[in-house]
Amino acid sequence: MLNKLTDTERIAALEGRVSWLESELRISQEINITAKIRQKWNLTPSEVHLLDLLYRRRGKFTARGLIVDLMWSSDATQPGDEIVNVHVCRIRKKIHRNAIITEPYVGYRIGDRLAEEIGRLHAQVA
Repeated sequence: MLNKLTDTERIAALEGRVSWLESELRISQEINITAKIRQKWNLTPSEVHLLDLLYRRRGKFTARGLIVDLMWSSDATQPGDEIVNVHVCRIRKKIHRNAIITEPYVGYRIGDRLAEEIGRLHAQVA
């Protein structure tokens, strides 16, 4: 004889399924946004990752050391802070020199125009 689920168990199972589907949808949207950003400006995965990090922290300056920690935390050998300078330089060449703002001795933040453009890409995918 089959076990019958109570209404509470059915609801809990459905809520779990909805939560999983919402997670899958967010992942799918992130993949689509990443692809659009990468294609629009012909960026490498690391450059897209850096832009995404700065976009999520828009309005705030982010120190190079924190960027390295967030981008390469899973790597056994983390690169030095200079790698951030290299990626910022490449992004500026591909997009615009004001795409990323530098505050000496503080860090980097995404430029307002670029943040708005990425925001529009997010809105298209959502």
